[in-house]
Amino acid sequence: MRNRCAALLALTASAASAQVIEQQGASTMVCDYTSECFEEEPCTFAQFGHDLEIPRTMPGEAVLHLGTGDAPGAAQIVNDVLVVSASDANASYMMSNADNGYAKLSVHFAKDLSVVTYHGTCKITAE
Repeated sequence: MRNRCAALLALTASAASAQVIEQQGASTMVCDYTSECFEEEPCTFAQFGHDLEIPRTMPGEAVLHLGTGDAPGAAQIVNDVLVVSASDANASYMMSNADNGYAKLSVHFAKDLSVVTYHGTCKITAE
């Protein structure tokens, strides 16, 4: 599955000038994080994950499917990395996913003015 994610990102990156992948529609990714870093505290073990719908045409609309609900946003390729920014009533989110599957998710809470960063991997599960 990780190779499929790399292939999708490679296709997107190679089409950077046109920013279009041949097939239209959305792909579903699953992201799993094993490390959580709260503010300036040391990182700890985590078991957190979410699904993500990304467009096959970049840039485009994306949706983070979180345990608290959906966070709509946008996806684009920046320096060969998939970058998704989204927000909901709880927080603002920025997720980056490299072509090797490595991912980071930054969650910015406005109410407490705090940031949590997650480290893990994402893979495409449906195209």
